[in-house]
Amino acid sequence: MHPGASALSWSVCSRAGAAWRASTSGRARFASAPAAAASAAAAARPPDTGDTPPPARSPTTRILHAAVLGAPNAGKSSLTNALVGAPVAAASPKTNTTAVPLLGAFSAGPAQVALLDLPGLVAGGAAGAGGATARRVRGAWAHAAEAGLALLVVDAERQARRPDPRVVALAGRVGAAIGRGSDGGSGDAPLSPSSSPFPPTLLILNKMDLIPGREREAALAHVAADLVAVAVAAARGAGEVEEGGREAPPAPAAADPWASLGGGNRPIAPPLPPPGAPLGPFAGVFALSSLKGGPGLDALRARLLASAAPGPWAVPPSPDGAPTDRGWPGVAAQAVSAELFTALRGDVPYTLDVRPIGWATLADGSVRGEVEVLVPRRAVRGILVGTGGGRIRAVGIAARAAVKEAMAAAAAAAAAEADAASAAEMVDGGGEGGGDRPPPRRRPVAAPPTDFHLIVTVRVDPSGGRRR
Repeated sequence: MHPGASALSWSVCSRAGAAWRASTSGRARFASAPAAAASAAAAARPPDTGDTPPPARSPTTRILHAAVLGAPNAGKSSLTNALVGAPVAAASPKTNTTAVPLLGAFSAGPAQVALLDLPGLVAGGAAGAGGATARRVRGAWAHAAEAGLALLVVDAERQARRPDPRVVALAGRVGAAIGRGSDGGSGDAPLSPSSSPFPPTLLILNKMDLIPGREREAALAHVAADLVAVAVAAARGAGEVEEGGREAPPAPAAADPWASLGGGNRPIAPPLPPPGAPLGPFAGVFALSSLKGGPGLDALRARLLASAAPGPWAVPPSPDGAPTDRGWPGVAAQAVSAELFTALRGDVPYTLDVRPIGWATLADGSVRGEVEVLVPRRAVRGILVGTGGGRIRAVGIAARAAVKEAMAAAAAAAAAEADAASAAEMVDGGGEGGGDRPPPRRRPVAAPPTDFHLIVTVRVDPSGGRRR
């Protein structure tokens, strides 16, 4: 059972925001891979073995706070889940599935990367009209500004077919934010992301697997070149993208969207740089697929881990290896949300409140979780439940499989980390007979559950707000 699971906080937004603000209050800014490697080497240096007693062995931890931002349906939640290895954020084809910031983390050795999946950023009328959308957008930008690194996620396939003015506006706004800390008025002077008040930003060209193989290289190069050009112009004060993000009319769709990429109407774009290489104001560019095991994920994961700087972890290690501050109950709630919005899309309103209400380890070693879905009207409940309860049962089965797989993977990873740490301590201590030093103790790691049972109930609550 996850520590503290019996006292869950139902206000996911305030909890994630408070945890993010607290953990980033004294954060170190973005560290380059060489600097991070040097820091790791220094942390791994064996203690002095002279006559003075060795210091207490508390491993030096490193942390990177990374904000995941982009337009709606760019694949931000899918990317967060793929990097973390668990469904910590609901991902579905429904626009604006993510309503509140959600925190997920992954680690390797002493380094941890805390990813904050942010609601989709929109520009123009929706963001400027006030109300809930405007508050979400302002909150997302505020969280991104507090991070040590930002990931601007772009649906590369959609952007190559029909350029989205929202994405262009976001690239311009990020470029302008970075440019405020650089030599913006010096013409050809190099841009310096490290001196910007906005965190260094990686351009993530997501969903590359959806681009036909013969056109993939050219399509990715064109998308990167277009967005980098907008960001460079905005960073140097020459861009046409306003702070409010005024949207231009959408580009007309060609009869064959890929025709211009095969030597047709558009000039040949410069080739995409190697993964992680800086380009314009962006600290690095990665082309990838956020599918499980998709290409490019390992390179991004390695870059993020290498960029961690000394500091306390945002999600302390727990025996069961839960990858989020909400524990496995929170993961189960997000998995149910994802399945609901994937299966029903337009039939499901945004005013759902999906929350965990129970979590217990049973005598046989299995775990029993309960998730409740609050809906505003009885008619909505009927849609979710389905005939004879078949629809909500199918949602529960799919969510159970996703959480069960993630729990098993996390338990295996936690055990491997504990074994590696124990072996390192054994070497450091000279083995069982290492002088007067006590033998190292293996970190406690909970065994994976023998099974996972998930119960999903739907209840009508007209006063319930959307708190997924």
